[in-house]
Amino acid sequence: MSRNVINLNIPRDAAQTEEYNNLVNALGAVGVLLHLEPAQTGDVITTADATDTTTRVALANILRTAYNAHIASTAKHGVADATNPTSAAAATNDATALTLINEIKADFNAHQALITGGVHRGKGGQGSTVSAPVAITTADGTDATTTGVLINAVKAAFNLHVQNGANNIVLIGP
Repeated sequence: MSRNVINLNIPRDAAQTEEYNNLVNALGAVGVLLHLEPAQTGDVITTADATDTTTRVALANILRTAYNAHIASTAKHGVADATNPTSAAAATNDATALTLINEIKADFNAHQALITGGVHRGKGGQGSTVSAPVAITTADGTDATTTGVLINAVKAAFNLHVQNGANNIVLIGP
């Protein structure tokens, strides 16, 4: 599956365009480029890492919103991922942040492994150049400290995942 974008006012020849598009498609086929759009730098979460109750709750909620928006996007995916949304309620304290982030971890691991049905181009993964999914292996949260560690690990994995993609280009003009 490939997506085309038109780049105007940039001289190029047909051979270079074809070579670039072939490379993008080949990288996508082996899982190096997961997403249809270019790197989603606007989707990167820049909020500081979780260090206390306030930041754990805030970052868990930011991850919930960003993750659910990401998986629903048909601009980023061939089809929306309707099977792995996070349904846990927004966090309001450490206990609800723990519940939320444990679910996000499970949902995210399932999402990034989707290699059939048109969601991802290749073989999944967190945006790394490996050809197989790379699961978040950080232990589930069981208390405030381990929840904070997991929240930060999920943030890092999410940021890698959303930054992985490239468009094909269309030759315009003579």
